[in-house]
Amino acid sequence: MKRASRYQISPLLLLLISATTLFSSAFVHADSAVLVDCAVMVETNPEAAPLVEGEEPAEEEEVGTQTNASYVSTGGWAVTGEGFIDAAAFVFDFLETGTVSQGTLTLPIETLYLQNGASPIEISFWADNGWIEYTDYSIGFVTPILEIDATGLTVIEVDVTGAVNASLGAGRYVGFRVKSSVAPGSVDTTVIPPYVGVNLIEDAATLQFTLGAPPAVPGDSARFDGYTLEVPAIEVPTLGEVAAQFRLVDPNELRFQLT
Repeated sequence: MKRASRYQISPLLLLLISATTLFSSAFVHADSAVLVDCAVMVETNPEAAPLVEGEEPAEEEEVGTQTNASYVSTGGWAVTGEGFIDAAAFVFDFLETGTVSQGTLTLPIETLYLQNGASPIEISFWADNGWIEYTDYSIGFVTPILEIDATGLTVIEVDVTGAVNASLGAGRYVGFRVKSSVAPGSVDTTVIPPYVGVNLIEDAATLQFTLGAPPAVPGDSARFDGYTLEVPAIEVPTLGEVAAQFRLVDPNELRFQLT
């Protein structure tokens, strides 16, 4: 009778090994960017210039028209009042990461402040230098990557894949700015408290990402995912109508590159 080897592997064990190998090869490891700075950039009514005798008083600038913040504070505030705007800011370090195939920004909420039953907010991004300063108040891409009503939420999650890839073209740091979408002049000062927006848990912000090539953008129509711009039909002299793809390589300077 043929003797079985003591090293013989049972069919069940082989099945388990095969399943484990298949699962491991399909699993994609997610990394976390390092939160290196968080702050609140505050815009307030600027002080009026001293009145010079014989001159007309200068027109007073309104809150919401400034390029730079008045000062930088802390606390995770992203609220707007009649005389101020608080913008919560977060900067993440991606170290040597080149591009990502997926990125998710997670912002836990401490408190919601509603007016008229709503708390609309917006999130913008920029390529940063590693710390938050006055000039980060309005720098970056011209339109928000997210505009939502935060009413009823305990956490904000947003796909930032395109924003991350666009910013990494200019450096290793990516900044995100959260503020209320309500204009100061629309805030109801009779409500207590007299402001609208969210208070975020500042040091609990996270950004998880997966290393890899940027996701493809369908070219059947004009699309932009924050990084890749697909233009299916563009007129080129001597060539006629052609398709073109551009990449946002510097969100601060709004610089695109033809791929």
